[in-house]
Amino acid sequence: MLLNLQELRYSLDRQSMTIAAVPNGMLQEKYNPTPHDTVWIAGRNAPSLGEEFRVRLSFLRLKQKANWRVQKISLQPDGFYWDD
Repeated sequence: MLLNLQELRYSLDRQSMTIAAVPNGMLQEKYNPTPHDTVWIAGRNAPSLGEEFRVRLSFLRLKQKANWRVQKISLQPDGFYWDD
């Protein structure tokens, strides 16, 4: 889940949150068939701190493969509409 915040004068106002239904390994052929056609991107790591290599989910790439798997939910009173 990713919170999308708008910085106000003295505080942060939560505008929306992005949620994702991450596919499991049985769906690898569809969502991650090759190293170049994948929903994952290289993440930041700090080798100087002994951190291991990381990956991050790309909301854009996942949404391009299956639109319904990534939803942006407004936290404003206008409500939530499913993006199919």
